[in-house]
Amino acid sequence: MQTTANLADGSSRKHSSLAVTTSREDFRALAAEHRVVPVTRQVLADSETPLSAYRKLAANRPGTFLLESAENGRSWSRWSFIGA
Repeated sequence: MQTTANLADGSSRKHSSLAVTTSREDFRALAAEHRVVPVTRQVLADSETPLSAYRKLAANRPGTFLLESAENGRSWSRWSFIGA
């Protein structure tokens, strides 16, 4: 399946949808035995900053977080992690 990403410069780019890593069936099976079940998804966010994505997904609720990655503690890397 392909989707189109609308970029900040007005152009667009087709890309493959990135699936959620845990299927609904696996989630239900894990949730029957555990209180917390991690579910992850990679998202193309060319027009979002990590902070704006965090605000939209987590809305500063308690227990949410934003982790930024860096290489050798100096330069920003390409991954951000949002827990919501």
